[in-house]
Amino acid sequence: MAKNKVPIYLICGFLESGKTTFIRETVLDPNFSDGEKTVILMCEDGEEEFDTAEMEKNNAVVIPVEEKNVLSATFLKNINKAHAPDRILIEYNGTWALQDLFSVKKPESWFLYQLIGLADANVFMSQINNMRSFMFDFISKAEMVVVNRCTPETDKVAIRKIVRGMNPSLQLLFENIDGTVDDGKDKEVLPYDLSGDEFQVDNEDFGDFYLDSTEQPDKYNGKTVTVEGIVMKSMQMQPGTFILGRPAMACCADDIGLAGFVCVYKSASVLPNKQWVKVTAKIEVAYSQMYQKQGTILHIINTEDGNEPEDKLVYFN
Repeated sequence: MAKNKVPIYLICGFLESGKTTFIRETVLDPNFSDGEKTVILMCEDGEEEFDTAEMEKNNAVVIPVEEKNVLSATFLKNINKAHAPDRILIEYNGTWALQDLFSVKKPESWFLYQLIGLADANVFMSQINNMRSFMFDFISKAEMVVVNRCTPETDKVAIRKIVRGMNPSLQLLFENIDGTVDDGKDKEVLPYDLSGDEFQVDNEDFGDFYLDSTEQPDKYNGKTVTVEGIVMKSMQMQPGTFILGRPAMACCADDIGLAGFVCVYKSASVLPNKQWVKVTAKIEVAYSQMYQKQGTILHIINTEDGNEPEDKLVYFN
């Protein structure tokens, strides 16, 4: 990384989600800190507080930000001039919209390097039920989410479905009260059998297939699947391709997205757009321009009319 570039680490989550502890441990971590000047913008006062002397000893300065409108271009410019930071850590207020921060003009050398979300397992479901839009705001944009304070009673399967439904590409970790960390995958039981070379996905299980094959595509590579969905085409797609997908509700009714797979089919042109169809396909894990990365691609073997369910939406909770 060039010396004139200043990375911003954006730490998001509600009050008492562990943001202060996370930042403190990060600054004290010798793998993270090697004498660089760190500026911490503290946008929330929780039970945990920074030890100013401890932070200064590690060449870090804590600057309180009590109101959202304080985060202006002038404010950030003055910080850059006064402290010449090598990096910025922002402990962001969980009730402030991220777009408000993104829209503020920052010093030219500053750039968003990583967005990390934190959540308390003990109140996760309550916050999802009552403040889902705030949770979606940072989870949908995060590279990593850490769910902390997990106990043996924590329903990691339910949390994984919700979080990965909002953002299938992020890294999700569970931090347990005994100090161990895991990804929660060992608790999951898929509703279809992957032990053979062929398997079938029922309509109500489309979301499980989408999430699991997105996160762990290699275990599907070379298998044959039978699955139903909606044919979706656009002028931007290559001839002989289409998307087999379903509308998916990750946050709320006002935020319906698409859960779908790139399909390769020499007779794609004969399939009407928006038709409900059942396909049997060979799965290949390969790069696709539609995904902009490696992903699950369905090579269609045959198609037939599908049975459109009464509710076409995919839910992740």
